[in-house]
Amino acid sequence: EIRARAQLEHGLAEVARLAATGQLAASLAHEIGSPLQVMAGRARSLVDHPDDPAFTKRNAGILLDQCERIARIVEQLLHVGRRTPGRFARFNLGPVVRSVVELLAMQAERSSLALAFHGPEAELLLEGNVDHIQQVVLNLVNNAMAATGRGGRIDVQVAPTAGGARLVVRDNGAGIPAAALEKVFEPFFTTRADQGGTGLGLSIVRAIVREHGGSVHLASAEGGGTVVTVDLPSKAPSASMAEVRW
Repeated sequence: EIRARAQLEHGLAEVARLAATGQLAASLAHEIGSPLQVMAGRARSLVDHPDDPAFTKRNAGILLDQCERIARIVEQLLHVGRRTPGRFARFNLGPVVRSVVELLAMQAERSSLALAFHGPEAELLLEGNVDHIQQVVLNLVNNAMAATGRGGRIDVQVAPTAGGARLVVRDNGAGIPAAALEKVFEPFFTTRADQGGTGLGLSIVRAIVREHGGSVHLASAEGGGTVVTVDLPSKAPSASMAEVRW
């Protein structure tokens, strides 16, 4: 009985390791896939505008930013066994969100989507990891674009709240069936498997938002679009502060 129990425990541990490996591989593919899509779009645009130095310089800078982002993701993977939470810095939320929207503007235009950013002129200073917050915005806008057909509209809004700031991503796309709403934040659950969805985008969003002491809420109706609301506190819990980056 003792030997049988030991064998069973060994087998379960092996299954757990395989599951963790699969989840890590899928997560890595998702995290790297997003910047690769942006890079591919910008590279195609460079081919279409070979004689515009200003355009080339601007897009080359974007390509470099995304390459550095992938390098940071890979570095995190290499240190996954001993990785500590990223250091938080005080930053202005508006420009961080706007930069992601501008990054995806060309992709939205190619899909005949109207993508707009709305933010206050005043600074919205928060504590957090800028790379992670950008990943939240990127995941939410990518989801909105995937769910919204040609001619649709996506609005990204940043506004102050009593305790911090609110990010809202609203689309008028296909929406989410009621039966799927309670599962959308579960890892690997996706309604877009046929389009290559991994089901990790919203679970990553929720994990990052919770790490920052915030909350995320999704409201949707099938055929009526989706609204994702992220509330972030001005001061993150147990934040390891670094110098101002934005």
